[in-house]
Amino acid sequence: MRINTTLFGGLNLLTHCPLIGAVETYDFLTAINESFNGIEERTPLRDKPKQQFSIDFSNLSTDFIEQYVDIRRKWAVPFNQEVQYVGTVSGDMIACDVNASDFRADSLALIKSGNDIRIAEIEEVLEDGLKLYSAIDEIQDAAIASLKICIIDGDIQRNFKLTHVMNAVKFLVIDVNEIIEEVPNQFKDKDIYFLEFKESGTTFNSAISKQQDLIDYDIGLFSTRTRWNNARFMRDWNVVFKTRAELFNFKKFMFRRLGKYREFWLPTNERNLILKSTGNITTTVDVELINVNWRDRKNLAFKVNGEWLARTATTVSTVNGNTRFVLDQPLNVNASNVELISHLGLYRLNTDTIDIDFLGNGVAKSSLSLVELNG
Repeated sequence: MRINTTLFGGLNLLTHCPLIGAVETYDFLTAINESFNGIEERTPLRDKPKQQFSIDFSNLSTDFIEQYVDIRRKWAVPFNQEVQYVGTVSGDMIACDVNASDFRADSLALIKSGNDIRIAEIEEVLEDGLKLYSAIDEIQDAAIASLKICIIDGDIQRNFKLTHVMNAVKFLVIDVNEIIEEVPNQFKDKDIYFLEFKESGTTFNSAISKQQDLIDYDIGLFSTRTRWNNARFMRDWNVVFKTRAELFNFKKFMFRRLGKYREFWLPTNERNLILKSTGNITTTVDVELINVNWRDRKNLAFKVNGEWLARTATTVSTVNGNTRFVLDQPLNVNASNVELISHLGLYRLNTDTIDIDFLGNGVAKSSLSLVELNG
């Protein structure tokens, strides 16, 4: 469907945009220089990620004709993953939630009710809605979604299965999301999160990674060397989004990370230490180490009544066979309320490319690989 706009001129409006099976991709770019001891110096090479949106069309003749004719033109693609119901609207003001959708000044929005479609040109984003350049006629039972200006990236793939044909199209977004990152709680001047790790299917993925060079002398002998002081823990974080707000908050987290660039503190969510102290705990806590090799890991996370508290051990000693930590700040909790004690690790994302898969019925998921830099 061809539309004309004041802001962007003539565009092809994608009227049929199925979300089931669609994939939204954000591609950051980070340069990493690694010293001999494994310490990294990371530099972000993009202020904004490259944003793509991949969808599959069923065998609709009108879709194919539009794609064939307009494959090299600009498209207006509705981001239905951010759609919200607005009821009856008219005039140049639309009341809606602007905190979980990428509405911005001098951009487009799609207002739709059944087969009735309106294109709104946004002049200003207010706290409680949108101010439009031009008034629109009344439309009832309407929903609104942001429109992204895109081009088709590469070729259109057509897959034939008996009488069924699917057209796979990948759109490259020109006006990339401008999501304002939020600075979370800080620990040692770095971001700290308390994320829940969820199972992917029936398995939970975790790994220990090493850096080791084999030097082969071609005579059957070899030697090894490593540039890292310690091995690294790798783990997968699988997250499911059931609401538009959850998805938008994840995007804020993603933009804050800038791919591999910005590290953050994260507990292992495992019982790494067994509490031996009783009564009220202030700055001294006695524990049993499950792994004695982790005695030098002094950044700890205490889960107390469902809430996490981050602390650093200033001194470590052995008392009556237990390990005693003296903390930098008092806990001021009763030992009976401590549910879990985990090590805190400094992590970063292990990839610059992040995919969000849309499963239908307002549900989406993403799987991220994390790597621990040190503890």
